[in-house]
Amino acid sequence: MKKCNGFALRDVVFATAAVALLGAIAVPALSQVRMDSGRQVCIGNYRYISAVSGSYINDHAGRMWALEWKGGYPIQSSPARI
Repeated sequence: MKKCNGFALRDVVFATAAVALLGAIAVPALSQVRMDSGRQVCIGNYRYISAVSGSYINDHAGRMWALEWKGGYPIQSSPARI
């Protein structure tokens, strides 16, 4: 009797199904990691903005900056200090 040393079709099908199942499980997990990473970047940006705002407020007598909301009409909240 001759001994066969190869893969049977059944083995290849099961291996392919196992890899497909693992891939189907991994894709949503990687998507969640990407969303969490984006949230961490956003939180870091907010932390930076709050630190810079606090520094500006400390340097300018406790006042926030004024922003223009209409084009061509500058806000004159206080006289400039030189």
